[in-house]
Amino acid sequence: MSSKLTQQELAEWDQTKRPAIYGVCAVMLILSNTAVPGRLWAQYKIHRKIFIEDYFLVAALIFTNVVNVATIVAGTKGMGLHTWRVVADDPTYGNLVGVFASIWTTALFTGPSLFSTKIALLTYYRRLFIVNQTWIRVFWWINLVFATILGIGTTLFYIFQCTPVDYYWKRGNPTAGVTGHCADSGSLAEVAIPQILSMASDFFILLLPIVTILGLKMNMKRKLGLMAVFSVGFVSFGCSAARVGVALGGTEMSGDDTWSLTIFEIISATELTSGILCACAVPIFSYLRLTVRGGSTQNSQSSFGFKEMPSPVRRRDQHDPLASTSEEHLRNEYATNDKLNV
Repeated sequence: MSSKLTQQELAEWDQTKRPAIYGVCAVMLILSNTAVPGRLWAQYKIHRKIFIEDYFLVAALIFTNVVNVATIVAGTKGMGLHTWRVVADDPTYGNLVGVFASIWTTALFTGPSLFSTKIALLTYYRRLFIVNQTWIRVFWWINLVFATILGIGTTLFYIFQCTPVDYYWKRGNPTAGVTGHCADSGSLAEVAIPQILSMASDFFILLLPIVTILGLKMNMKRKLGLMAVFSVGFVSFGCSAARVGVALGGTEMSGDDTWSLTIFEIISATELTSGILCACAVPIFSYLRLTVRGGSTQNSQSSFGFKEMPSPVRRRDQHDPLASTSEEHLRNEYATNDKLNV
């Protein structure tokens, strides 16, 4: 322990947010790495195949795992402790540089993770909800283009937010003599724009199934039940809003960075995982309902949003063993009201 520490610093020496980092990230790793295989299992048991959205979810899982692991690594290097303690423990500034390198890694993979999850949700909703109404098709395409541009733009922004790029983590060592400039040199509020745009994208993607369900001719109890299942994604939206709130709150990027950035990084990891859970919730829920009610997945070609048929023409009066599941309610209601065209 350095003898140059002030009395206040000595009194705050034992303060730490590391347990929160390790605990939250560990839970996020367990949940995401359980949910995605669970979704794949549910898809296979009912469809006997994997859909394009499942591949995007596997990609999102890989990127999210990198973010969670990098956040844990940042904790081992000193994130969650006061900066002066990190420097006192390692006067060579190696750990401080390691913290910034880990944070840069989380930023680098956050964009691809969010993009993969958004595309997975959009392709899944398209399989369930695309109908003859022009406005729904236009709304879906606008979301797709916006999510794609945002994903690419956000990733490039975080890669090149510092000039030169490696200045982002090398600035952690004031004795290295490196010079440069970063977009976050003042506060996180300066890099909040990509997060605000991402939050807007989340909202409109989540709005798609809610608006569609509201248009169905079914009793309000069934509508509320379906909307409750599809509204799981608003947990991710809430995390995104919290992250923006922390950024706009003026979290400083100078001085005690390893302490002040901890909550922001924890929320970021939580947001990515909750997005994956949103994308996995409905298929897993539907399969569990089928299993509990004793339905057969072995002799049925039924799917969550469709029923696989050799002909593109659908018979409305054909018996469906999955009619009790939430997704099949949607298909049946669309078929009854000439709203589903498959």
